[in-house]
Amino acid sequence: MARVFTIIVPLAAPGVGDFYDLRPPRGEDWEVTELASSVSSGVTVAQVPELEAGLVTAASLALAAPPAFVRLSGIDLAAAECNVRGWQGETSIFINNACWLRLVNVEAGPIFVAATVRLIRRYGPNDPSSVVSGVAVLGGAIATPIIPPPGQDWLLTDVGSSVWTGTGTPLDMPNVRIDLTEAGNLAWVADGLNSRGWDKPFEIYMNNTSYATLTPAGAATIGWSAIIARNQGPNGISSVITRTRIVPVATVVIIQPPVGEEWMITDIGCDAVLTGAAPIGLPTVTVTLADLAGNAVIAQIPAADKGWRGKIAYLLNNTNWMVLTAVAGDVVGVSGHRWLA
Repeated sequence: MARVFTIIVPLAAPGVGDFYDLRPPRGEDWEVTELASSVSSGVTVAQVPELEAGLVTAASLALAAPPAFVRLSGIDLAAAECNVRGWQGETSIFINNACWLRLVNVEAGPIFVAATVRLIRRYGPNDPSSVVSGVAVLGGAIATPIIPPPGQDWLLTDVGSSVWTGTGTPLDMPNVRIDLTEAGNLAWVADGLNSRGWDKPFEIYMNNTSYATLTPAGAATIGWSAIIARNQGPNGISSVITRTRIVPVATVVIIQPPVGEEWMITDIGCDAVLTGAAPIGLPTVTVTLADLAGNAVIAQIPAADKGWRGKIAYLLNNTNWMVLTAVAGDVVGVSGHRWLA
């Protein structure tokens, strides 16, 4: 079998045969990198494919739970529009035979849908999958931490919910909040009312002590895409440097690798109320880059989009570091990983 391939299938009009389960065979892990439909909807220029895609498991289907839509919510038939979330930027959804992607036709008539796929791993019947995506059916606003076992580092790339909210189609988003979590402190990186974070794959690195917490605003089926980034064993050293810190009075939080280590920061959050009116609120933290020579440059501010809506990849070492400025008592946080010395 090829390492990369495209699956194209017909879907009947809503009713019998209106969905397709994009499900790897046992022993294969896949990354879905793009989705498409033969029909699009919405106003000219801003049109998006007529397609829903959601993570499902055997357990969620047995409960008749709706898919946790990681790319799109339901179509607004009156406005003939889908939501733009999920169609901007890259796509990275990890699936296996136990947690897969269901593609649903939301057009009035039959359509064709397509998915491009990368085979990331093939393994034997007694070996574990590298995909750790999952689905949780929740009866209320229940905080749901996604915690790797000791000895494993995970990378979370997408989050979805069966319930969407926002300012209305086509700008709604999954109604779930995402927090970086460590030692009981939570730093907010995305929520259902603000677009920040939803227009690109997430890149949140997690281990057994630093992870992501997902909290829907109410009863919902939520889902997440994640993969084992590193399996160092119970006595190994994690490469995750995701952390949260309370901002001390009259000072800042410094993110500085020790001598001999190099880090990449992939996301930044803050527990304060986002700056700006929904749906364009941003984390209430200023990001500065500093060096040993005493130079400092502001890289991101809470009043401007720059840096908050695309891929974050700040490369740090002991002589080039990051400074986070926020109100005293706020919790700030970063996600990232290290290249071990």
